Amino acid sequence: MSNTPRIATFRSSTVGLVAILAFAVSFTRAQSNLKYQLPPKAIVDIVDARPTPGVKLSPPAAGEKRWLL
Repeated sequence: MSNTPRIATFRSSTVGLVAILAFAVSFTRAQSNLKYQLPPKAIVDIVDARPTPGVKLSPPAAGEKRWLL
């Protein structure tokens, strides 16, 4: 007698159960009636701030100075 059918049945029933649970959880989460929320003004100011200037050095060349850009 082979165990293959029992293992295949166990796997398919487990996959089916996981799929049903995942669907049920996603469906219940979709039912929450959340409104769009704005972050505090301090966070908006940080995100909307202009970036600070960046600094780059030129590649080093033999016997030459490097430039700061």
